[in-house]
Amino acid sequence: MPNRQNVFVKKILLYLAYVYSALRMDNLFTIAYECA
Repeated sequence: MPNRQNVFVKKILLYLAYVYSALRMDNLFTIAYECA
């Protein structure tokens, strides 16, 4: 059971990292668009 829970936690962390990077990329594009 602990092994399965560990996989679940890893999936959540990967999802959060993906969302975080997507938001950062969105912010970078917004800043570049406003500066251009």
